[in-house]
Amino acid sequence: MAPTRCLHLGDSWQADVQGARAAGLTLLWISPQPADTPPRPATVPRYPTVRDLLQLLPPYTRTS
Repeated sequence: MAPTRCLHLGDSWQADVQGARAAGLTLLWISPQPADTPPRPATVPRYPTVRDLLQLLPPYTRTS
């Protein structure tokens, strides 16, 4: 499978985001910090909590 077809969720900028980008993975950064700390490329989506990711799921997968 191509790395771009994989989704990596991570909460560490250095260990997760930078590593996933270097490997060519699609990624989502989970961080309660303000979006500009640390500065991030616009191509790195940031969500404050895992719960906030529910908005990405199709409606039929939601439980409430």
